[in-house]
Amino acid sequence: MKVLWCICGGEYLMEEAVSVLEGLDDVTVVFSAAAEEVASMYRLKERAESAAKETIFEHRQGKSSPIVMRLGRFDMVVVAPCTANTCAKIVLGVADSLVSNIVSQAIKAGMPVIALPTDASRVVEGRTISGRKIKIRCRKVDLDNAKRLSREVRVVKNQAQLRKALGGRVV
Repeated sequence: MKVLWCICGGEYLMEEAVSVLEGLDDVTVVFSAAAEEVASMYRLKERAESAAKETIFEHRQGKSSPIVMRLGRFDMVVVAPCTANTCAKIVLGVADSLVSNIVSQAIKAGMPVIALPTDASRVVEGRTISGRKIKIRCRKVDLDNAKRLSREVRVVKNQAQLRKALGGRVV
């Protein structure tokens, strides 16, 4: 199964998402501009690139990269982590970034889309770059958008649910 895996700039859940994508055999990774920055800070960019057959960077290829025209070559789109910003864009129909454009076109094409929103639980625990644990209180608007997103794509809330949603595809 060919997976197009979009990474947004959410620090929360990025490590868990990259760990799952490392277990896939045939994955193309798309980094939003923010994701490239955050993944570099957390030393996850190289791990994701190593697991990918191809890596696409929004800052190099633009917001409507040729990858959008190649969606038919993939069996599924995964957005993990999916930031509150990208989640809001998707539910409002805004396709002004590479990831929101990919998801918009995938939904229109009837492709399976799995999203792991960073703001899907009232309080989440994250880690700073130094490794210190922090609690993040998600805003009501972001929680509402994550619920709305589940009307259009399959929403998962943690690493275990993401693995399960991918079925037997994760090694």
